[in-house]
Amino acid sequence: NRVEIQGLEHLAAATENGRPAIMYTAHIGSWEITAVTVGSHANTSALVYRAPNNPLVESLLRSTRGHAQTTLIPKGAGGARTIMRILKGGGFVQMAVDQKMNTGLPISFMGRPAMTGDAVARLALRYGCALIPAYSERLDGCRFRVTIEPPWTPEDTGDRDADVRSALERVNRTMEAWIK
Repeated sequence: NRVEIQGLEHLAAATENGRPAIMYTAHIGSWEITAVTVGSHANTSALVYRAPNNPLVESLLRSTRGHAQTTLIPKGAGGARTIMRILKGGGFVQMAVDQKMNTGLPISFMGRPAMTGDAVARLALRYGCALIPAYSERLDGCRFRVTIEPPWTPEDTGDRDADVRSALERVNRTMEAWIK
């Protein structure tokens, strides 16, 4: 009763008929609330996260982030294989896509080039995934609003590099709007 959800119908529409989907968010608002709330309304859910360096903190985070139907996937080569297996099987994956990347692509963010990880775009194009933007806002007291926006699918023109760049530009514009 502390979390109101807007746009739950978008999650249902994007994941119907076993179609793979990726929900993306950013580290704004209470992003952990977004992941748990959206994950609890998906038939099956996987959450990609950066594993902390401290194994004790890792254990604590895994216990607080997870719930019965969520698979927790640490970033890295092993995690990438797990993500591909889940999407290939028509699954649902959640990702925060705003972390600074030294190896990303320079994509405009707030009028400046920002090194942007390309995994969300490459995965969506490879597996025909719907991309579902979602974010949270803190309301008065200890209450939250999670907003799930309409899903979209990156255009596949056959020029993979241009398609990845175009998808990442849209992802960054979405996050800019949330911040503004």
